[in-house]
Amino acid sequence: MTSIIKILISPSKWGLIVRTYENSKFDAEFNISWSQSGEDLALQRIFGSINRGFYIDIGAHDPSRFSVTRKLYQQGWNGINVDANKECINQFLKHRHRDITLNFAVGKKSEYKFYDFFEPAISTTNDSWRDYLEENGRKIKSESIVTGITLKKILAMVPKGVNIDLLNIDIEGSELDALRSGNLENLNSKQLPTYILLETPPPVNKALEMPASKYLIKLGYIPWLVLAQNTLFKIE
Repeated sequence: MTSIIKILISPSKWGLIVRTYENSKFDAEFNISWSQSGEDLALQRIFGSINRGFYIDIGAHDPSRFSVTRKLYQQGWNGINVDANKECINQFLKHRHRDITLNFAVGKKSEYKFYDFFEPAISTTNDSWRDYLEENGRKIKSESIVTGITLKKILAMVPKGVNIDLLNIDIEGSELDALRSGNLENLNSKQLPTYILLETPPPVNKALEMPASKYLIKLGYIPWLVLAQNTLFKIE
C-alpha cells in the first residue's frame, strides 16, 4: 500500500496513470505488456507455470521499455542481458540485480561499428539495416566501435546444470551472425535453448524464409508461434 501511495503522489507518474486510465477505464482486469507487440503475453501462455526459468536476451535494449523479459523477471526468472548500446547498460544494472548484463555486440567479429539512432531500439551494427533506416527518415545520433562477443562465449556463462529456457535475439538485421557465432551445430538438444525468439517481418511465409529462421529450422527447431514482429522456435 505504501508503494502505491508513493506512486500516486509522484507528479512524474501522473501522465502514465492518466494514459492507463484512458485506455482501460479501470473497469475490468487487464493484462500488462511491456514488449513492443505483445511478445511477453505470448510467452506468458507458454511459461506461465515456470517461476525459476533462465533467459538470454540479446539486444535487450531496456529492462522495461519494449522488454520481452520484464514479465519473466518479475515472475522469478533471471538471465543474461546483452546490448551494444552502452547507455542501456546502467538501467539493467539498476533494475535487474539477479541478471548478468553485458555491453557487447554479438557475432563472429572481434569488433563492430555501432550505429546509435535517436530511437535507440532500432540501433544496429548492420550496414544494410542502417541504410534502410536512413532511407526511411531515421537519424543516426552517433557512431562508435563496440567489442564483439560470440554467442558461444555467452552460452559458456550460463551456470552449470541450468537449462536455457529462452533465447531472444533482436539486433536489427544481425540475428544470423549472432546465431552462427554460437556453434549451435555442435550442441545436443539438451544444451540448446528450448525456445528461440527472433525478430522477423510479416507475413508468415516471409518470416519463415528469413536466413536466421531457415538456419534454426535446419538445426531442428520448429516454428512454434508466428507473432506480429517475431517468430518463436522450439527445439524438437
